Amino acid sequence: MLALRWSGTWSGPLFIGFALSSLAQQTTPASPAPEQSAKPAPNATVRLIPRSDEERQHTSEASHHIILNVLVTDPSGKAVTGLSQDDFTILDNGQPQKISSFRPLTGNAKDQPLHVILLLDAVNNSARNFASERKAVEKFLAQSRGSLPWPIAIAHFSDFGAAVSPPSHDANALLTYLKNLPGDVHQSDSAGDPYNHELFPGLRSPGTLPTTAQPRTQKVNLQWEDQNQRFLLSITALNKIAVQQEDVPGRVIVIWIGPGWPLLSGPGFLPDTPEVKSSLFDHIADLSTEIRVAQMTLDTVTTPDLLHSDGLNSGYYSPFMTPVTASAQANAADLALPVLATQSGGQVLDDSKDIAAEIAAGLADADSWYALSFESTPSAQPDEYRTLQVKVNKPGLTTRTNTAYYAEP
Repeated sequence: MLALRWSGTWSGPLFIGFALSSLAQQTTPASPAPEQSAKPAPNATVRLIPRSDEERQHTSEASHHIILNVLVTDPSGKAVTGLSQDDFTILDNGQPQKISSFRPLTGNAKDQPLHVILLLDAVNNSARNFASERKAVEKFLAQSRGSLPWPIAIAHFSDFGAAVSPPSHDANALLTYLKNLPGDVHQSDSAGDPYNHELFPGLRSPGTLPTTAQPRTQKVNLQWEDQNQRFLLSITALNKIAVQQEDVPGRVIVIWIGPGWPLLSGPGFLPDTPEVKSSLFDHIADLSTEIRVAQMTLDTVTTPDLLHSDGLNSGYYSPFMTPVTASAQANAADLALPVLATQSGGQVLDDSKDIAAEIAAGLADADSWYALSFESTPSAQPDEYRTLQVKVNKPGLTTRTNTAYYAEP
């Protein structure tokens, strides 16, 4: 897998080295082919721009002031309004917390704006599926009859990152933007990709590759390398979106359309080293924090057919929903799109063939919710995993919000 690392908010140029993990050997090892015999290049030196006093203060406040956007529903799934602060209890690692602030909100609240990002994924998709998903977004926008209840932006995720359009209430303007998007999807040979190498100049060869006498070997190797690259591009894009949203007032709902990126697991990959696990744990904690601080609710929308085309079934991510409390437990699949969506308080919508309807179901969360906050106690060590739960003292009601966070000293 990958040894990746970033540190907190990207406030300036950041140069990061990473390594593609060795891939598991298959059958009897043979001598490397000439084109595979080159030694991996050393990791690039990590160089960080020192943070200013203001940035350090902002990081400290964000680490301890926890804002939760909470959806409350009745047994039929309908949003419940009219609740008061006294109806709620916040549990941090099972311990009740004093609620610092409480506001019942709707999607059109002027004092707490909400906006939406619909993300089309051209990296983890075939050209056919990408075209189908774009048509589904067009269908959703057309149903609004020109005017949208919330400002919506279109994000186009390609090998060059996620380009996000200006948000708009004008569905026709967004439809025009969609029609002008390129239809190209990810190509596995993207060595000239400036987005990838600008952030990760320490690209290494994959180390020990499986070698057999069969001519299909090189194709298999390229497939694993491509999975590494798509995972890296996807996690980087999601992190940058979250960082950008930290400076945008209010809540954001990001709907990622498509099955998401590879899990980087299975017989093609060797077990992670402690160094790789440590780096993955840093990423899990950092990305969880960025999403929470950005007040981002992440939904994933796909169909059974799209999952099947990727060799996946509904619920494939379930084994990776367990808490990651230490680096020894970290796995790249803990960063799977449905895992991050669930942990953010979002939804995994993958049981319908109607993507437009699933987008509408995800945006039902924008109708009504409650914003609560509390001050977390300093942790004994960095990135201390803590569970989050919000309870309502009314029978039959359920809540959905962030499931956990990583506390700081």
